[in-house]
Amino acid sequence: MKFSKAGLALAMMKGKSYVSMGSVSMGIAGSMIQEDFFQDYLGMRNEYVDMSEF
Repeated sequence: MKFSKAGLALAMMKGKSYVSMGSVSMGIAGSMIQEDFFQDYLGMRNEYVDMSEF
């Protein structure tokens, strides 16, 4: 059942976009986005919004 839910979630994410607001939090590498993973595996594009645009 978990595998089916994961497959359904992946299908729902394809073609969507991930919006990152701001930049890397205090230089913490764990908060950086791996664009290759999002584009190749999930089929999502990445968009960035700088905090000055808010």
